[in-house]
Amino acid sequence: MPRLELSQTMCGSPDKVYDLICDMESYPQYMKNVQSVKVLERSYRKTVTAWFTEVEGSRIRWTELDEFDPEEKIIRYRLIKGDLAKFEGQWSILPEGQGSKVLLALEFDLGIPVFSKLFHYVLVKKVHDNCQEMLDAFKKMMEDGKKNIYVDIT
Repeated sequence: MPRLELSQTMCGSPDKVYDLICDMESYPQYMKNVQSVKVLERSYRKTVTAWFTEVEGSRIRWTELDEFDPEEKIIRYRLIKGDLAKFEGQWSILPEGQGSKVLLALEFDLGIPVFSKLFHYVLVKKVHDNCQEMLDAFKKMMEDGKKNIYVDIT
């Protein structure tokens, strides 16, 4: 089962970066593969969100539980149901100099063993590239203070 860990240093306080990452409903504005994110349930430290993405012509939908820890600047998420067998991870935002360091850990499984074996490298590369696109978009938004920014890493 693939596990990815990425990091990105960016300007902006951990509080501001955390708030940006928590605003998942805005992700489609600056991530080309994310078609929609809809909050289905919201409580003080949790949301249930429905995601619709399109990657290389394949539509992927899932519902996830998002748990927020604003004091520690951590967001944990995990698949509840959807097109994937497993999808879970964590965002961590740490102070770094005058800015922040964002850590993203992700573990996923398509649930199709033959597909996973045949296309393991391609799949991991694509997910890695999408995660890097997110981090680059967050960095650009913190630098420019703008939304609606697509970062093309291809």
